[in-house]
Amino acid sequence: MHRIHIMKIRSLAAFSSLALFAVSLQAGAAVRYVDASLATGAGTGTSWADAYAGPASLQTALAAAVSGDQIWVKAGTYRPSTTGLRTASFTMKSGVAIYGGFVGTESTLSQRDWKTNVTILSGDLLGNDTATANFTENSYHVVLGTGAAVTAILDGFTVRSGNANGASASNQDKGGGILIVSSGAPTVRNCIFASHRCTFGGGAGYIFSAQATFADCQFNDNNGGSYGGAFDTNAVTSTFTRCIFRNNTAVRAGGVETYGGGNTTYTNCLFAGNRATGSGGGAAIWIGVSNSVVNARNCTFAGNVATSVAGGVNTTSAGTLNASNCVFWSNSGPTGTTAANQINAGGGTNNVSWSIVQGGFTGTSNLA
Repeated sequence: MHRIHIMKIRSLAAFSSLALFAVSLQAGAAVRYVDASLATGAGTGTSWADAYAGPASLQTALAAAVSGDQIWVKAGTYRPSTTGLRTASFTMKSGVAIYGGFVGTESTLSQRDWKTNVTILSGDLLGNDTATANFTENSYHVVLGTGAAVTAILDGFTVRSGNANGASASNQDKGGGILIVSSGAPTVRNCIFASHRCTFGGGAGYIFSAQATFADCQFNDNNGGSYGGAFDTNAVTSTFTRCIFRNNTAVRAGGVETYGGGNTTYTNCLFAGNRATGSGGGAAIWIGVSNSVVNARNCTFAGNVATSVAGGVNTTSAGTLNASNCVFWSNSGPTGTTAANQINAGGGTNNVSWSIVQGGFTGTSNLA
């Protein structure tokens, strides 16, 4: 009995130590407050009254944040650099969640309204963009997700005006909105990516040899230069859920290009009004090379336009489209809105089922 009693005491002590350790970890997590417009307070980031303030306030919060922290950002416009440094980005960190959409009085995360309290991450470093000019000084990438784990979260922002027109060797010609290369698997939710441009691929975002999760996001009015008006995904495994791709443009793949063996899944997404202006086609999605795969579930592809072929999806070069419960309608190419302009097999494989395809398409339970 004496030995059993000692074992119980030791077990209780070990359990208590673990509990205290867990509490200490939780206690170490912090909410860091950001308010670019604040003119008073201590600037410690510990409350709305003492929030990090000024033009560099969000960068200050990111530099101080450690895994487990949340950053709450008041509505307003934030730029990666205050000195015109085009290579500056807002860099996501593993374990750090960045939330926008606050009015500056909230005490719980559920009180924010990111749709009403618009919080902008802008690559327009001089604040002088027009609809068609003054982009030359803009950030190459507004957000950088390289190396950030799935626990790195960006939620509730409008990300706009990146201009990736720099050197290819340093990926400065890709991903004006967000760049994720070589490693990383960040999570992006409730964000709008708009008015980005690049000279190579992925106006809104470029993902290479990495992963990413996007949910409830919009990608509007982006220009991908050569490939992927919204996204260029190369050798990646990524998911897009309840996302909208609208009015994006590129020479090939007006919406998204999947290339190099990537596997991308779209669930409950909309592709509308995207344009492919060159020979590659695929105004909504272009799939090709090295057994790249696109999975589309409960998605709508409508009103996309290609100059050459397939206003909807163009599957080429050993690529594969797996589509179920989708709608392909009113996508157009040089021959109008025929079935081949909804979905085209240019050397790839299209597995389509339980879908509505204008002009008809072979597969299980498809309707025309």
